[in-house]
Amino acid sequence: MNSSPHSALAKAGDHITRAFRALLSCLPAFLAFVAMIALGRSVFLEARNTIWCTYSDDVSITADANEVDVRLVLWSDPHPAYATFDTAWGRHRASFSPDETWMSMTHGLEEGTNANVRISQWNGTTWSEPSEFVEINTAHNELGAAWGPRGRYLYFVSDREGGLGGYDIWLARWTGDKWGAVTNLGASINSAGDELGPALTRDGKYLYFSSDRPGAKKHDIFRAERVVVPPSTNTLAVPPAPRFTDVERVEAVCSGGNDMGPALSARSDFLYFASDRRGGLGGFDIYCSRVVKDSVLPPENLRSEINSSADDLDPAIRMEGFDLVFSSNRGPAEDQEFRLYSSTAREVIPALDMSRWFELMALLDRVKWWLALLLMALALLLYLLKHYRDLTSLKHKCIMASIILHLILLLIMAFW
Repeated sequence: MNSSPHSALAKAGDHITRAFRALLSCLPAFLAFVAMIALGRSVFLEARNTIWCTYSDDVSITADANEVDVRLVLWSDPHPAYATFDTAWGRHRASFSPDETWMSMTHGLEEGTNANVRISQWNGTTWSEPSEFVEINTAHNELGAAWGPRGRYLYFVSDREGGLGGYDIWLARWTGDKWGAVTNLGASINSAGDELGPALTRDGKYLYFSSDRPGAKKHDIFRAERVVVPPSTNTLAVPPAPRFTDVERVEAVCSGGNDMGPALSARSDFLYFASDRRGGLGGFDIYCSRVVKDSVLPPENLRSEINSSADDLDPAIRMEGFDLVFSSNRGPAEDQEFRLYSSTAREVIPALDMSRWFELMALLDRVKWWLALLLMALALLLYLLKHYRDLTSLKHKCIMASIILHLILLLIMAFW
């Protein structure tokens, strides 16, 4: 015999009730499980951030996270640097000797001019007017000079005769009283393309540079390792030329755009470079990567603290990483000359700016009675709109419509 629809519904209701009661009986256990998971996660995060975590510069400083206060650092607004220098040809690619008493820069990169390296000396108070670096300059283009870690080697870029391609990296050596013994770094570094922007690590182990050699997407950043040789018994004044091998592309910082002008901090723990990759603020932006145990980490854009909508290029870092010098054409529209800019890392503290809140409170205090009238008019308008249909007289409806229209105009004017 078939059961009636009512009995089927009753059975279904019973099943649903039992299932619901079963779920309710499991609810405490489920909530306890969720609470244990949340507590375990909280304990794990606390242990990771305080007990297991340490802060380190990967060189000489290591401290437990619960024993130190991490400070905040921001870059100051970039300002024109070395403004007294002659700017007839613009200024590019500053670099500093290891003791930071000598500075080189590139002049004359504009089309149709002969680019050359100029040099300036710090006298303890000011920098001298840059003069031509006659030991390395020729009738060809020389640019992008960079000192080796002990100041005995000077790496620079040139398209002079005797190279392997367009621009090659060359080496000058300190002979005791001047720079000389200029040599090409050879096929282990140079190619048929352009090699630009040499930069040495503090220990001289790695040479960073940019190149558009075959296999590069555009201009990519490469790194070569110095060949270790036994200590020399050579007593001559001219040091032997270093040799490099195992050139590799630094994948962590290369993009589909042009990645150029690598520069290293004094401890070689930060790599700065310029790139026109997507996501920047302008043409070229300056990026920074952390270097940990010779591994280069993904870069970060220095954003509007340093970069602009113009081209920001050729970073150089000095003062143990607290001063960043770079070239930029961020000037006014009528003056797009490249100049050197400088920014200093400053320690900052959180600050609460309540001035806007106080301004708002003062404004509300001045218009408080108008606000009260506005709220009353709004309440009256809502009341009239609600009871408009209750009116039966055409005259009353017209008066009501006029009042509603004026209130609407009043509200519009108040917010205007």
